[in-house]
Amino acid sequence: MPHKAAIGWLTGSQVVTTETTGSHSALPVETAASGTQALKIQRGTGNDAWLWVEYRQPTGLFHNS
Repeated sequence: MPHKAAIGWLTGSQVVTTETTGSHSALPVETAASGTQALKIQRGTGNDAWLWVEYRQPTGLFHNS
């Protein structure tokens, strides 16, 4: 996910950055959406370590049901 954000595939409005406890929702990354598609969560305090979370759905020709 950080790579998609770095090259512009995800805009600032599609990524939520959080450093506190809370509840967030994410839309599937496989579909075009204007809402949140990735979460950037700080791992601990006083550091620069981040955990990226995304929601993926099995879609397309290569999905085996």
